[in-house]
Amino acid sequence: MNTRYHLTLSCCLAAALLVPVMVQAQPRLDRVDPVGYQMADEIRIGLSGQGLDLLNGVLFLSEGFELIDWEEIEENPDRNAVARVRVSPDVKPGIHWLRVQSPHGVSTLEPFAIGDFPIIEEDSENNNSPEEAQRIELNHTVQGRVTAEDMDYYVVSLSKGQRVSMELEGIRLSTSGGRGQIFDPRIGVFDTEGEELAFSAFTSLLRQDPYLMFEAPADGDYIIEIRDSTFRGHNLGNYRLHVGEYVRPAITFPLGAPAGEETLFSFLEEDGTVHEQTVTLTDSPDGLSEVFLDTDGRRPQAGNRVRVSDLRNVMAEMPNFEREQATVVSGDLPVALNGILSEEGAYAWFKMDLKGGTNLEISVHARPLGSPIDSWISIHNAEGGQLAENDDARSGHPDSRLDFEVPEDGEYYIRIWDQLRRGGPTYAYRIEVDVQRPGITLSNPMFTNNNSHYRQFLTIPRGGYGALLMTVNRRRLADEVEFVMPDLPPGVEIVSPPVPRGLNSFPLVLHASEDADLTGWFARLDLRSVEEETAAFDVAYQQPFDYVAGAPGYTVHHSINVDRVAAAITEAPPFRLQLVQPSVPLLRNGVLNIDVEIERDEDYTAPVKLFMLWRPNGVSSLTELNIGEGQTSASYEFSANANAAVGDWQLTVLAEAAASIGNHYVAAKPITLSVAESFLTAAAEMTVVEQGGSGEIVFTLEREREFEGDITFNIINAPNGVEFEKVTFNGEVDEVAVPFTTAEETSIGRYGSLFVRAELPAEGGVMIQEIARETVLRVDRPRPGQSAQDSSGPRLSRLEQLRQEAGNE
Repeated sequence: MNTRYHLTLSCCLAAALLVPVMVQAQPRLDRVDPVGYQMADEIRIGLSGQGLDLLNGVLFLSEGFELIDWEEIEENPDRNAVARVRVSPDVKPGIHWLRVQSPHGVSTLEPFAIGDFPIIEEDSENNNSPEEAQRIELNHTVQGRVTAEDMDYYVVSLSKGQRVSMELEGIRLSTSGGRGQIFDPRIGVFDTEGEELAFSAFTSLLRQDPYLMFEAPADGDYIIEIRDSTFRGHNLGNYRLHVGEYVRPAITFPLGAPAGEETLFSFLEEDGTVHEQTVTLTDSPDGLSEVFLDTDGRRPQAGNRVRVSDLRNVMAEMPNFEREQATVVSGDLPVALNGILSEEGAYAWFKMDLKGGTNLEISVHARPLGSPIDSWISIHNAEGGQLAENDDARSGHPDSRLDFEVPEDGEYYIRIWDQLRRGGPTYAYRIEVDVQRPGITLSNPMFTNNNSHYRQFLTIPRGGYGALLMTVNRRRLADEVEFVMPDLPPGVEIVSPPVPRGLNSFPLVLHASEDADLTGWFARLDLRSVEEETAAFDVAYQQPFDYVAGAPGYTVHHSINVDRVAAAITEAPPFRLQLVQPSVPLLRNGVLNIDVEIERDEDYTAPVKLFMLWRPNGVSSLTELNIGEGQTSASYEFSANANAAVGDWQLTVLAEAAASIGNHYVAAKPITLSVAESFLTAAAEMTVVEQGGSGEIVFTLEREREFEGDITFNIINAPNGVEFEKVTFNGEVDEVAVPFTTAEETSIGRYGSLFVRAELPAEGGVMIQEIARETVLRVDRPRPGQSAQDSSGPRLSRLEQLRQEAGNE
């Protein structure tokens, strides 16, 4: 175990003997500081946050980074840390991601950058005007910060006709610690007379981060201005400006290729200038990779994104703007159709033969790969009649997708265009046409509004349980499947049962032994069918994280898709959690209370929030419960409707409790909730009584299955002044009368919210059904000349009462 952890923990334990304290939970990582590093065999990564003195691991999302050791920090070691990290030569320049891990949990996911060029630090005191511009050299990276209303200036000397690239990492370096503060950067290039010669504030490739290619019109100095597009900025407005003699392509063509094959890519500049280079892609778990154009040994500091796919490429044959010009696609599916909408208002058409009954998945891949296209696709029959179309695959995702069943054998056309009818040399697209295969995509739901990082990790305390709710998005597959995690450390096991057929959400629950190592890892998830004859199916874990979001509303400006779950084995928290196994089943149309008990350490009194992660279909309860400060128990009330899924189901509850830093998370050992068929139903006609009178409601019973023993009826939701007797009877009767009395002050009216709570004793407890929910009691005024006590006669309608009253007169 890490020596740094041993020393620091011993100090903490010594302090705890003197003063009761709240034990720290997961570390808080606000940012990597500095935000970027030059490529080297070994780098020193600075970290800033809270609770960093107990760190014993760094989890890197990218391959090629390895923690060597920690450096000792003398000043504020709980808020600062430095990790010595070994870097593989295969690591690519750009944005990478990490979490830090301690014996108490993992931090949020935070970005940092790495690049090829030597770093120049901003002289922030003397670069705030063009006259004070800081002189920099080409093929360097400037690392700086735009604070509120700040503008930074740099000067570089260029020869006439010399071309340089300028690209900036700014908004991509915003962190979750920024709490919605956004740096929206802009690059401007000026001559020494103050005339702006070029600028960039938004690019399709880097989105709100800018880049530009600049050619010097004359020998001399040129001023580079860095500022926020809206002149705002803030203290976390970090940036890295790369200025170098390389070509910055806007897009590649094609936008994808198979792994392991040499592919000739065209790298296109904004004006359509083409550079060609052969690249061999490697496999990628998320189906994405980056390619870099080499310019005399120099490359951009952000790659061009491409798809890694086994689909064979078909290139559009130009022109294919009209249906009659459609590019003919021969051969079997699957296939990837590649082209460029090179003109304003252009369509692109492809023609292929398809077999009737084939279920197709037609998906566009463009915007996430740096293309400016906002795609729209349609499919047409041989005569040109449109059969289906799609704009956006889902909200906030401008690429299109169609699931289409081919109606009959024949010729079909696929058409693509930009929604705003734009076009140009960089409007590349890729349409993947594949036969739908069975598959499941795993992810986690967003557990709170406007925060995709909250509870998106799995912590398993030693000797205890950890849990994470999984969304199981099925495609043409209803099988019972079980979770598989191929890289579990020793002492950790999955205790979740298989996910039942057809279910679309289920908790993943793990258990760690008492002596499991305190370690963390990015865990890969898989599924396998428990039905032996099922053919292979696709499985992918894809979890989006919004890391730059802000005005207007919660607009997501940048996000990443993560293909693994952050997991950690932790020290046990200062409390133990138990979900009490119920002794009786939950009946359809019934209710059942399940208790949660907490055993606390002597000095730990913080409130505990409980999350019921999952319930079987047709079963409901509160999702959240609070156990107050110092309290030790709470109870969930479960109810089942008439169609609740019958069977034995595994339940767990997740506890969140405050610590000195962060929260403790621990799940309860799973219990079994048995959902069973109901025993009986009951119904009653409307009963009428007069104020102050008495009567009885007569229920007709129907048995759905036999019950041996006595049953007790309680009527619930009685109006004020009405008292019902509790009636007990054996399970063989067909009719039950429940007596009641009313008070003289009982309000007149019709009461339709009454129902019966039937108690059915069973071994170990009482089963409860709630039935006869349409029971109605009407309270009338006493009839003239008749005592209310005599009002318990036949149940008369109001019309019959009026007729009777008229006869008495």
